[in-house]
Amino acid sequence: MRDRTSLFLAAILVCGAPAAAQAASFFVDPAHYALYNCEQLNTARKAVAQRVAELQGLMAKAETGFAGSLMSGLAYQSEFVTARGQLEQIDENRQKLNCGPVPIEKPATPTHPDRRKSHPKR
Repeated sequence: MRDRTSLFLAAILVCGAPAAAQAASFFVDPAHYALYNCEQLNTARKAVAQRVAELQGLMAKAETGFAGSLMSGLAYQSEFVTARGQLEQIDENRQKLNCGPVPIEKPATPTHPDRRKSHPKR
């Protein structure tokens, strides 16, 4: 089984992104999110989408170095493909349950304490 997985990952590296997109379902259990309700799917989608974005950043950073494309693929490609497959599975289940549009998270704004209160008047 390990040899097949290694061979499959090598094929993904050679074939590029289109093969990776098609192979995403290979790494994901189709029943994993079957019993989730909309709220659980939204929570899972948020976490998986954050991981996909993090992996994209790591892959982009790795590609800037020596043999970057190869190193990026070896280090992150399988996890990236798995996360993308999870995201697709979540979206399919959200659609089956008619969960509506994906909730958009507002970025957290840092709160700065009022500087006038922290410093005594001079």
